[in-house]
Amino acid sequence: MKAFTRALAGITCGLAIVLGIFSLAWTFALEGTPLEDAIGVGLTNAALDASGVKGRMEDALRSSTGAIAEATGMSEDQVSAAIDQLDISSWSAMALPTRPPPAPSRRATRARRRPSPRTPTRPT
Repeated sequence: MKAFTRALAGITCGLAIVLGIFSLAWTFALEGTPLEDAIGVGLTNAALDASGVKGRMEDALRSSTGAIAEATGMSEDQVSAAIDQLDISSWSAMALPTRPPPAPSRRATRARRRPSPRTPTRPT
């Protein structure tokens, strides 16, 4: 029993060390790199596929075809065709851009506006 306990403790410590090294590598070496995005997206897609979320979403849409048709004024065939066009089974997660696109400057915003007609003023 003592040998089993020591082996279990050794495996637990080894696993903790390996996970700690992996965590440090992820935090410092991979942060902000395309590899980090690829690993994260790959794990997310694998989790989506394994969980069956896509199938449940499609089943929920298909079971609500009548209600969707009634609410939108479309026929049930049109709603079914729209659901088919969604192609939910091919959906996948993707990484967001690291930086948002720059917002237009105040000058650029003013330049796009139409100038308002000005009435000439007469000196008094």
